[in-house]
Amino acid sequence: MSSCSLESKQETVGELARKDYRKAEVFKKLGIDFCCGGKKTVEEASAIAGLDVNLVKEALEKSSLINSGSVQHDFDGWPASFLADYVVNVHHKYVKESTEMLDELSGRVAYKHGERFTHLPLLRHYVMELLEELHTHMRKEEMILFPFIKQLEQKTTVAGSCGSFSTVQQPISVMEHDHDACGELVRKIKELTNNFTVPANACNSHNLYIRKLEEFVGDLYQHIHLENNILFPKAVQLEKA
Repeated sequence: MSSCSLESKQETVGELARKDYRKAEVFKKLGIDFCCGGKKTVEEASAIAGLDVNLVKEALEKSSLINSGSVQHDFDGWPASFLADYVVNVHHKYVKESTEMLDELSGRVAYKHGERFTHLPLLRHYVMELLEELHTHMRKEEMILFPFIKQLEQKTTVAGSCGSFSTVQQPISVMEHDHDACGELVRKIKELTNNFTVPANACNSHNLYIRKLEEFVGDLYQHIHLENNILFPKAVQLEKA
């Protein structure tokens, strides 16, 4: 019955992940993009990933029976301002704290092992580009978009209070474009690392580097999911109200 309901409502993968993070875990394991590609239906996302949509729906059905054993935050029920603060205090903070380590590891491993593993210099380039993109992106959110969302929630917006933007949808579109750029860099990073596979003869630093990259990308998926699929739609609804 639930599979039919998925089909009739044409819910997007982002909406499904927003309502139940167990479904987000299914998408993550199957390699389905529910963050930057969150506006696609299950059918569309399955086709892009080269998966049988019926098997994907079956996995989604089974996920509802799983008790994750850990507390899941009700992100969708949080006020927009609280969610924005959470993104800054958890995910923005994580990016800032991880930057020095990824910079140091990527440089060291590329320098020492770049001749043996010829993809490492290019991998460092993509990693540094991703970090630079994220830092610029986060500044725009913290200085422009998130304060404006709080004004919308408090009903204290005035003309011009969001800089040159006349509607919140304009900075949101910019942020979503940034997310797409980050998503493309992540795709390249995963391709170069064979989906974060550590070579059998890699040194400890190389192993740590790949494991840290995998952790970083996992956090980024959650980061973008919270914004694209939950926070940004909340902001649009606040403005309409």
